[in-house]
Amino acid sequence: MKHAKKFKFNSKAWKIISKEFGLNIDHILKKAQISKELMLQEEASLTAEEYFRLWTCSESFMEDKAFPLLLINKITADTFSPPVFAALSSPNMTIAMQRLAKYKKLVGPMRLDIESSDKFLNIKLGCLYTEQPIPSSLIAYELLYLVNLIRLGTRENIKPLKINTTIQLPSINKYENFFGVMPGKGNLNQITLLKKDALKPFLTESKRMWDFFEPVLAK
Repeated sequence: MKHAKKFKFNSKAWKIISKEFGLNIDHILKKAQISKELMLQEEASLTAEEYFRLWTCSESFMEDKAFPLLLINKITADTFSPPVFAALSSPNMTIAMQRLAKYKKLVGPMRLDIESSDKFLNIKLGCLYTEQPIPSSLIAYELLYLVNLIRLGTRENIKPLKINTTIQLPSINKYENFFGVMPGKGNLNQITLLKKDALKPFLTESKRMWDFFEPVLAK
């Protein structure tokens, strides 16, 4: 499968969330050295460096450094990308992660590596096409997003067995309250789920939605 070297950035969702947080979009774009005209498009195409720079500059204007926890509560259908809709239309988290791992690289310079065994599902977050490290708050947000995804799909408060990060999370007790487990620090950004949880049916499963999105994502 060919990989995109530029990524579809949901500028509409970014502008909605920035406004809700009271951020000055013009100031962020100037600091990130990204043209305002580019971000007027509903979907902007960004390089990995631009993507990380925009995230880092947005983060710099946030007073609460644990803002990914606030951001996850702002997620609505307006902010979903096609790969996320495809994941939510899956029968369960295992299949959702297989689909998201395949197509996530269309919408961001990150990859997911999935390891499945009889007892566990391991989801590892990595980087694509840049030597720049993933911004710390983006790592936190991605891990929150993936746990939130299984909760959205199952409508259950699924708790990971283990969370590992390569960063020191600020206000770590708040993250523990969200995940239901204390995140540990190590050399991987990884979520470990019990296989029985990863196989719980998604109430959001929709074959018709998947049949709609798959050809678009493949193209």
